[in-house]
Amino acid sequence: MKKLKVLTILVLLFFLPVLQAQAAEYKDIENHWGKQYMLELVERNIIAGYPDGTLKPDNNITIAEFVKILLTSQGTDPGNSASGFWADNYIRAAYETGYIKTARSTM
Repeated sequence: MKKLKVLTILVLLFFLPVLQAQAAEYKDIENHWGKQYMLELVERNIIAGYPDGTLKPDNNITIAEFVKILLTSQGTDPGNSASGFWADNYIRAAYETGYIKTARSTM
């Protein structure tokens, strides 16, 4: 779990430019230290947040969420699965590109 947090921080730190657009949409990041990095990821369509309009920056991310962030940051976005687990398409794409060693959809 610690490695996942470190990888998340590295992904966020990779995108250094400050971005103020869309800040009002995510009330849960208003005073968060990583706001500028999260907004940059939103602007680049790497993350979109949750259906309730939050980013939940202090929550742990799942392996499936990390796989989606990794793929979309590399320009690959197979989209959410229409049936089954939402991340099946991302997991399959990550497996096919060699980012992960297993294609289990229980991540």
